[in-house]
Amino acid sequence: MTSDEEDVIEAILEQTTPSTLEEHFISSVTNSEVDKGELFHAENGEKRINFPAKKILEEGELWLMPWWLPPIRWFGKPKVILASIMIVLASSLIVIFPDGEIILIGPPQELITWQEEHELMTGLDSFVGWDGTGVDVCIVDTGIDLGHPDLSGVTLAGWTDVINQESEPYDDEGHGTSMAGILVADGGLNGIAKGVNLHVAKALASDGSGDDQTVATAVDWCVQQEVDIISMSLGGTAGLRFFGQSTDESENSVQAALDTGIYVVAAAGNDGGTDDDGDVESPGSIQRVICVGGHDRTGDMWEGSSQGDNNGGFFPPRLPNSDPDMKPEITGGGHEVPVLIIPSSDYPDYAWGWSSGTSAATVYVTGALAITLQAAPNLQPNAIDGGPDAILNVKETLMETASDAPESHDDHEGYGQLDAAALFQNLTGFDPSVPPTGAF
Repeated sequence: MTSDEEDVIEAILEQTTPSTLEEHFISSVTNSEVDKGELFHAENGEKRINFPAKKILEEGELWLMPWWLPPIRWFGKPKVILASIMIVLASSLIVIFPDGEIILIGPPQELITWQEEHELMTGLDSFVGWDGTGVDVCIVDTGIDLGHPDLSGVTLAGWTDVINQESEPYDDEGHGTSMAGILVADGGLNGIAKGVNLHVAKALASDGSGDDQTVATAVDWCVQQEVDIISMSLGGTAGLRFFGQSTDESENSVQAALDTGIYVVAAAGNDGGTDDDGDVESPGSIQRVICVGGHDRTGDMWEGSSQGDNNGGFFPPRLPNSDPDMKPEITGGGHEVPVLIIPSSDYPDYAWGWSSGTSAATVYVTGALAITLQAAPNLQPNAIDGGPDAILNVKETLMETASDAPESHDDHEGYGQLDAAALFQNLTGFDPSVPPTGAF
């Protein structure tokens, strides 16, 4: 934290405020340099890790928003902590603070509006009654904290902890809970596919990092659960591939999942702009994986979204990518995405906030795919029309139905923006605005 930022925060907290609320508006800033090729994570700040580690792909901009002041933002070097945003008297959620006073809290209306804008931009606003029921999704991340009010009704279909081997679900970092909330939250914020059977594999530690083996073990577990979709809001440096095998164990596990017909959705990465290393992160770089970039609430590309390298190369040996496997394939909501916040040393309560990054965009595509598979169970991995050919069919349809599409694939924008309604209608023949039988 710079001295100027410390002065600003100190000045804010010295304002005259109700003493019962003052402690609920605490946040912090982490600011550090990133070397080219290093991975980063928003909530914990940028921490260097050794190859071939995997790390969360998420960038957050700090927004300190006490209810008695207008929003204050700091820009410049990346602010890499996901800040919580609270507002009083905004929802029906009841929290009893230590002094016994009952106060109604929830996400501010602006966050709810942002969520609606993201759903409008990706076609998810068109669905009535479709929520991914019957579809199994596995999130590989930092875990999940079911204590958040918006997750109180969630019962996991499966849980594994590759890091600490704990039998009960938890999240000691926060990112996994934020990603799961985009999918299944029910309360202050509403998930886009609340009906899915959610499996969670904790493969990343409390600092947001995990090595090649932990990620591979988590992916293998998801395959053993016979899930339909694996969602991976993480990434790392690609391995070397020879005769269909990779030097990266996690890539081999992802490849095995794809071979069984499981859909794998992964983040493109967050090193766009002048620091872009020239390609998307692994496993998003693998053919047949659906690699997701990020755009904002108005449809403009998020500048931090990584571009792809589709030209191939001599070393490491790699053939050029071709349609529908050009990277990234699609973009989703990746800037100022409303998310759930868990307690930390900096903030003692469950809360709501927003983040920017291709992590969130990945979950938007995961949710759209889950809703589609609900209406087209024949395309699920073990179904009559499932398998690797179904993955190809879905990817071709993603390419053909993308909105705001460039004339041809763009290494930054992909084939265009996710249009969940068009994807759904094209693959299922159903009108997304007409609920499934028995939905109400």
